[in-house]
Amino acid sequence: MHNIEVPEKYKLYYDESNNMRVFSLREGKYNIDSDPNQKISPIFVLAGIALKEHQSDLDFVALQESLRLDKSAEELKFKSIVALKAGFTPYQALKFTLGNRRVQNILSWLVEHNVSIHVFSINTAFWSSLDIVEDLLCFDASMEETLSQHYYKDCLYKLIKNDKVGFINLLNEFGYPKIEKPKAVPFLKALHDFNRDAWVKLVPKDLKDADPNGLCADLMRLGLFMYKRLELNADELEFTLVYGNDEKYLIGDFSNFYVNRISTFPASEHILDEEDKVKPLIDSVFAAMEKSDTYDYDFIKSNESLPIQVADCVAGIFRVLLAYLEDSSLEDVKLFLKGLNPMEQKTFVKLKSLLEGSIEECGMLFHTVMVPADIEKYEVLFADQLVRHGPNGFV
Repeated sequence: MHNIEVPEKYKLYYDESNNMRVFSLREGKYNIDSDPNQKISPIFVLAGIALKEHQSDLDFVALQESLRLDKSAEELKFKSIVALKAGFTPYQALKFTLGNRRVQNILSWLVEHNVSIHVFSINTAFWSSLDIVEDLLCFDASMEETLSQHYYKDCLYKLIKNDKVGFINLLNEFGYPKIEKPKAVPFLKALHDFNRDAWVKLVPKDLKDADPNGLCADLMRLGLFMYKRLELNADELEFTLVYGNDEKYLIGDFSNFYVNRISTFPASEHILDEEDKVKPLIDSVFAAMEKSDTYDYDFIKSNESLPIQVADCVAGIFRVLLAYLEDSSLEDVKLFLKGLNPMEQKTFVKLKSLLEGSIEECGMLFHTVMVPADIEKYEVLFADQLVRHGPNGFV
């Protein structure tokens, strides 16, 4: 991730969406895959609003009153304004969100009052697999392979999505991510064979029908990349980057993501939704860095802060948006834009305007760890404007 420090002063309000707190392996699934009838996105979002010093007197009460929330709604939160059904597909969830008048009104209010938003997002399944490719690049990788690392990481994620159950079972068999040196070669051989079995099933009967840019071709190139490591330096092979967490724990906790955002804006004040388990971890990290007094951050109850409640709405909107991109194809995204009704189109324009203004204010307000293929979809959705200007975190 980036270690850039932003000197400008903001008052940043945060809330998170899809906070799984721990990301780990179980038999044939991730710990978040608890409901077989519901597809759970692996994307964690930490987002909110960024106020400049002269914006301390913004009337959030007026915003809340204008939304005319149901009397049963205790707070102005995403789930209280957008009643997503459990069975919604990512496509349906995004359409439903964009078609919500309260979402549109919140976005309009933020645009009209020149309020910036900030977004940090990470695809936890993608993030958890990156070290495999990065470790392999340490062993006699050519310049071309090194420059193509984003491509290989993208291919590996496509392999995961192609057969998630089989991939997770393979990881469990070798105690991933704790791959000790004696297991390094057997693990890579098993992964290579798993990949080969996947692409063999995709080879068309008539090779003239083969798509050089299709999934089969991608997995074949990934297989060649792994095979070269086995042939060139199998005796030296080890997974030093992978080896770090206990078996089955891909991400032990999410505190580092909070630390990253706080340390990126050292001159700013950070107000976060209360997280009893996260705060002590953040405190200990900054103490170990001897920077306990460097950063101004606090965790408070969301019912005591309307700006945090608005931050929850921002985080929820982006969770829905990014879950759709992760689930869709590039062609799906192109068709999605053409299929928006007037209400959805108006909300989308507000969202795009808000993003553009926020990134113009400060590119570091937007940071994402995304699958390269999803970056391309994002650029199509927002016409190349956003990701190129914001320092994205795909690695």
